[in-house]
Parts: sequence; C-alpha cells; structure tokens
Amino acid sequence: MNIEKIKGRKIKSDNEIKISFIKYLDEFSMKFSKMLLKKKWSILVSTKREFITSDKPIVITNPKTGFLGINSEGVIIYFPLSPTRLLILKDNLDGKPDTMSNPSNNVYAPYFNHKILSNAYKYIISNRDIKEVVTEIEEFYEKEYL
Repeated sequence: MNIEKIKGRKIKSDNEIKISFIKYLDEFSMKFSKMLLKKKWSILVSTKREFITSDKPIVITNPKTGFLGINSEGVIIYFPLSPTRLLILKDNLDGKPDTMSNPSNNVYAPYFNHKILSNAYKYIISNRDIKEVVTEIEEFYEKEYL
C-alpha cells in the first residue's frame, strides 16, 4: 500500500474502532457457529479417568490434507471436556445423527492424549502421573505400528 492511500484514509476514533470490532465479532461468530453445527458431534465416554487436557486443549487436525481451515473437508476437532469425556467434531459423511454417548473401551485414549499432548504450549493437566500417560502413548504406538 502506498503512502498516498494511507494519507487519504480517515482515522477512526476509538469508539468507531470498538464498534467495528464488535460488528466483526458478531458476523464471525455466526459464520463460525454454522461451520461447527454442520459437523457431527460425538462424545466419547470413558469409565476410567484417562483423558488429559492442556493449556491449548482444542486439537484441530485433518488426516487427509493437513489443517487448511475449520470448514475444510476432513477436519476433525478434539476437545477434552473432562477426564472421562472427549468431544469429537467431524464431517457428517454418513448422515447419521450426532452421538450423545459413545462408550470407550479405553483402547484409543492414548491416541487422543497424544494429540492433546502434542498440541500443548507448555502445560499438561491430568489426574494421573504424566509419566504414566506418556508410557501409555508409547505402548499404543508400538502396538499400532509393529
């Protein structure tokens, strides 16, 4: 952008900037909500307190293409709700209704914990010793890839 274009612009007051920001948030939140509501919502339920969380708990991934945006085909969102509940949002490809409760057989908890652990900035929160969690993750991947 050249300096003439910048000079010709009217500088907004603090109040005008705040109003513009609020309008943007309102428009964006509606678009974002619609994107999330199109997803299939499932809650993975565990009988054991096995899910961890972190200082960046929401994991957004796309196994097909890598992450290209929340509305991209194939995006999966993982969000630990508690040590016994994990919310999973993904494309509703099969047309089936949302799953309110999907009992876990405790087999895939290390997979989800690995995603959450890898996504963390600095802190991991667990009701168990973190060494135990990491050992479970390592053992899970040894079984899966051998």
